[in-house]
Amino acid sequence: EFRSLFGGNLSGQGLSTALGPDGYLGLPLIGEIRAAGLTVTQAQVVLQGEYRRIIPELNISVMLTSTAGYGVFVMGEVNEPGRYPISAPLTASRALALAKGHNPETADLAHVVLLSLDATTGKATASFVDLESVVVRGDITRDPLIGPNDVLVAPSTTITKMDRWVDKYIAKLLMFRGTGASIGYRLEDV
Repeated sequence: EFRSLFGGNLSGQGLSTALGPDGYLGLPLIGEIRAAGLTVTQAQVVLQGEYRRIIPELNISVMLTSTAGYGVFVMGEVNEPGRYPISAPLTASRALALAKGHNPETADLAHVVLLSLDATTGKATASFVDLESVVVRGDITRDPLIGPNDVLVAPSTTITKMDRWVDKYIAKLLMFRGTGASIGYRLEDV
C-alpha cells in the first residue's frame, strides 16, 4: 500500500504534514502519532519504528520546516489582555508589561496565578506568583520564568470583587440610584 502511495521506488520520496492542535501527526498507514513535546530526533525514532513494522527497509528522515510560534496569554486585571508572541521564555513581570501593565485600582498583584502545561506529559500546574513584591519592591527573586503557552492571570482585588457584586446584585434590587422625595397631603371635609 505504501509503495502504491509513493510509487515503486521508495528512495527520495517526501511527505509534508502538520502537527495538529491536539499534538498528533496524521500519517499514511500508521495513523495518528503523538508528537507534541518531542524533539525532531525523537519524532524520527518513533516514526522509524512505526514504519519499519510495515516496511523494514524504509528509512525515515524528519525535518522541521516551520513552527506555529509560541505565545503567552495574559488575562485578568491588565490593560490589554491577550496572547503575546514570544521567541524565548520570559519573566512574569515582562509578560505583564507586554499587556501594557496592570490596572492599579483593581489588580491584586500579590496573588497572580500562573497556569502552565507540560507538552510532554500533558500535566497542568497552577501556582501563585507575588508580582507585587517584584513590581513594587523590586524583588526579582520572586519573578519566575514563564514558558510557551503559559497563562498569567492578574486577579481582581477583594474590594473590586465586592464592588462588582454590589453593582450586579444590590443595585438591581433598588429601582433607582440617588435620592428621592415625595410629598403627600390629605383633604378633609370642612
